[in-house]
Parts: sequence; C-alpha cells; structure tokens
Amino acid sequence: QVRGRCDAMYQSAYEPWSNDLVSYRGLEPGYDPLAFVIEECHKRGIECHAWLNPYRYSTESGGWTGSNNHAKNYQNTHPDWLLYYSAPYIQLDPANPEVRTQITNIIADIITKYDVDGIVFDDYFYAYGGTTTQDSASVRKWKPADMDVNDWRRNNINEMVADVYNIIQTKKPYVRFGIAPFGSWTTDVKLYQQEGLPYPAGASGTGNMYNEIYCDPITWLKEGTIDYVSPQLYWASTDDVGNYLSMCEWWSNIIVRYGKHVFPSMSMSSYGGTLSEVNAEINANRNYTKTNAPGGVFWSTKDWCYSGTFTANLRKLNTQTALLPAVDWKSHPTLGMVQNISVSGSTVSWTTLGTNVRYVVYAVPNAYVNTKNILNDSKYMLGMTYTNSYTIPSNISSSSYKFAIAPLDRYGNEFPASIQGVAQKTAISVTLTSPANGEKLYCPLTFI
Repeated sequence: QVRGRCDAMYQSAYEPWSNDLVSYRGLEPGYDPLAFVIEECHKRGIECHAWLNPYRYSTESGGWTGSNNHAKNYQNTHPDWLLYYSAPYIQLDPANPEVRTQITNIIADIITKYDVDGIVFDDYFYAYGGTTTQDSASVRKWKPADMDVNDWRRNNINEMVADVYNIIQTKKPYVRFGIAPFGSWTTDVKLYQQEGLPYPAGASGTGNMYNEIYCDPITWLKEGTIDYVSPQLYWASTDDVGNYLSMCEWWSNIIVRYGKHVFPSMSMSSYGGTLSEVNAEINANRNYTKTNAPGGVFWSTKDWCYSGTFTANLRKLNTQTALLPAVDWKSHPTLGMVQNISVSGSTVSWTTLGTNVRYVVYAVPNAYVNTKNILNDSKYMLGMTYTNSYTIPSNISSSSYKFAIAPLDRYGNEFPASIQGVAQKTAISVTLTSPANGEKLYCPLTFI
C-alpha cells in the first residue's frame, strides 16, 4: 500500500508523506519505504506492485481533517475536488476532470521514479453506502442532460481507469495494471443478459456495487483498460450468498472472453485460521482457471507472519517455484539466448542481455541435462533474478547439477534457456495460421 488517503509512502511530487509512517502528514520519515521494498523484493526475485486508493481522502477522525495545514492538503489547495459523506469519510470527486488528471499524474510519477512491476487500485470509487446529493454541484456542472446519473458516475470512473491505463502504456507498458473490485459485478439480471453473461450462483444478496460505488469491471475488461482483475471474493466456500467457489468459477469462465487475467482476492483475515477453507479457495483458483493464470491474492499476509500452522499448510500446497502468467497480448521484444554461464563459488553468473531483462534460473541434475522438454515446467526452477547472477542454494551442488538460464522479459514472457556446458541450438520459428491475430475466441479453442 503506497497511497491510502491522498498521502504517500514514497517520495511523491504531488502529495505529502503519510502519517501511517510518521507522527503527522508531511514529516520526512528519513527513508523511502517504496524504494526499500522494491529493492528487497527484486533481490529475492519477487515482483513489487504498488497498491493505491485512487479517490479516498479521509476515513478516520484525526486524519486529514483539522490535522494540519500542509501545502499539499487538498482541503486547502483544491476544496472543489472533494466530496463529503458521513463523517469522517471524504473522497476526491470522480467527476472533476482535474481530479482525473491528478490521479494520472500520480501514477506517472510513481512508475517514472520507481521500478515497480505493477499498479493496483483498491475498490474505493464512489463511497460505499451510496451517493445522493454529495455530488450535486458536479451533476449540474458536468453531467450531460440526456445521460442517466448512474451511467454518468460509472463513466467518470471508467474514464479515470482508461487514462491511467493509457499513461502506463505510454511510459512503461510492461507495468501491469490491475484493480480489485467488489466480488460480484452486479445483482441486476438484465445486465448479465445484455452482455450475454451467465448469472453467477449466489450473486443475489451480495450487494449491487454497480449502482452503489459505480464499479464496472466488465467495462474495463471489454475496453481493455486493465491487465487483470482481482475481485474481492470475501465469502466462504460454504456460504449461500457470495459462495467463493461459484463466484471464482464465474470469473474464470468470463475472463477468457476478454483475454486478460483474474486473480481472486481471498479473505485470510476471516478464514486464515480455517485451513480447509484456505485450501478449498486456493484449489478453486487453480482448478477453474482457463487463461493459465491459476493464482490468487491473500488479504492479508499477517497470517503468514503470525501463524506457523498456516505457513506450514501453504508450503504443502506450494511445493514449486512459479512465475507470474505472461502478459502475452502486448507487443514485446524478442530476447536472445544467454551466453557464458559460469560458476564461481556459490554464484552462477552469465553475460547480461541488457536493461529490463530478468532471468529464470534452473538447476538440472546431470543425469537429466539432455532430457527433452526438461524445462517445460518449474520442477527444477530455483527462482528469478533481476540481475545477471544468482546465489546458489546451499542444498545444490555445482558438481551434481548444470545450471540453465532463460531470459524473462518484464511482461513475463520466458524465452529459450541456455544450459551450462551444452551447445546451443537455433530456436525453431513457428507461424500461427489460425486463429487470426486479435480474433476473439471462446472455449473450446482450436489452434493451427
């Protein structure tokens, strides 16, 4: 989380330091938390995605309101940007074009200054509980006379999402842009029928956030303005309303229509102590996937930190290292093969292929080095690195294994590996004759 309430846990050009870090907003913490986290993540071959709340401004007493007169406090500098709900909730006005520009500038600032791998938005759009007259001035000023107010509010959100996506594509298109919306799209059966989508079992009674917070993930997917969606499926697999299994399956079935990824968000704060529930949800993510994206999002990881039983259970479920699914629908460079793999002490290194290239490191037992397709899964994968070297684990003997290195671009596309001491072969080019490039496909699929 780098921006919880129009404040920053990084060096922002637009907003003050967060008082989640310091005693009052704007006080220098003496270090840059985001820079530190990125460095430590990348040392370990872990991607770092920056989580933001795009509109949320104040959520608690003693937050922004009355706390200080900081020069970057929007109540002082741009009071017309704010909407006031039941105290203490205040948020930025999605209808205001200047707000949309500010959010876009904030994202551009982050991805320009920091080597983040992704940008993620939380589900705070218009306020939970509904909007009635809070935005009446904006309605009068900006809403077209012939447009329904609910459609207009959704469109305000959709335009912001599109602007953020476009600025990412302009500056660093490999940065994944995802949103974690409410777990069900809508409870309106007619909308499912209009889109030709099945109505998910258990959706009734979950809350119609389509008309409450004006959240419309189906439009983002249709318009291609996000790379992935992480619906907050904060229900149990045994619930009648919401039911994790049915909602997970629904999202998995519809995501293939849009050629993107879905990573369901799971409520570990509610179910982290119930291992059977955790296991059911993880297995559902894996079993239902139709886009080769079998992962999920844990909220939150405190359970990992405080529960040895929970951590041990996860280790049983996650026995092999994995890569993130590739964003293979975007144009990307073709990477050559790694040269000059060598081992010195506990380090394997190779000649770099340039900037913005990562590498996947494998350790293959000597007896299997010449086995066909030996690197087609992650059985022998050690990990991923952002540099052209890797520290060999203590349980891997360089005399018993050969190391294989595969280039990995920032979009997640893995290229052919070079194996230490094995002569390289020329990769065979293939041509896809069907389906046509960009053609929309639905299951079952046929490729020629």
